[in-house]
Amino acid sequence: ALSKLSYAKNYGTNAHYYKLTVNIDLSGANWQPICSNGITGWPGSEWYANGDYAFGGGFDGNNKTITLKIDSAGSYAMGLFSGLRGTIKNLTVNGSVNAAGYSGAVVGRVYNGALIEGVTNNANVTAAGEHIGGLVGTAINNSVATFKNCVNNGSVTGAKSHVAGILGQAYASI
Repeated sequence: ALSKLSYAKNYGTNAHYYKLTVNIDLSGANWQPICSNGITGWPGSEWYANGDYAFGGGFDGNNKTITLKIDSAGSYAMGLFSGLRGTIKNLTVNGSVNAAGYSGAVVGRVYNGALIEGVTNNANVTAAGEHIGGLVGTAINNSVATFKNCVNNGSVTGAKSHVAGILGQAYASI
């Protein structure tokens, strides 16, 4: 079911709610982020600016773990989710993410109204570009995003600016 969400665009409203019931290991496949619509490379400024390709529903990890392997050095907005306007809570992420930029282990970009609560990242995040975070790469467009009780234990490495443990760059109120 998660892989079907990878090819969605702007998916989910408050009526769309998902709850994990088991740990999931995605490390055997190169993961395509939820709501990325299969885009690789730099998808264009309209993708970045207006919140297209962002999950707007609720995702409850139910204190379970998802293990990722993302090896997409030429792509942006990598993570379990490409973008987020909704809620992610009670989740642990393990594994590794290798991207071009604007990426984190949990979400590439957060938008207005995004809430990330009770999330732990143990994945290592590496990028050749900028806006790299352990949990989230960037919060953009004067969005109001909320982080509660989140922890980053993974290493975060970026070759350029805006590299940090929880959130790489904020163009927003956090």
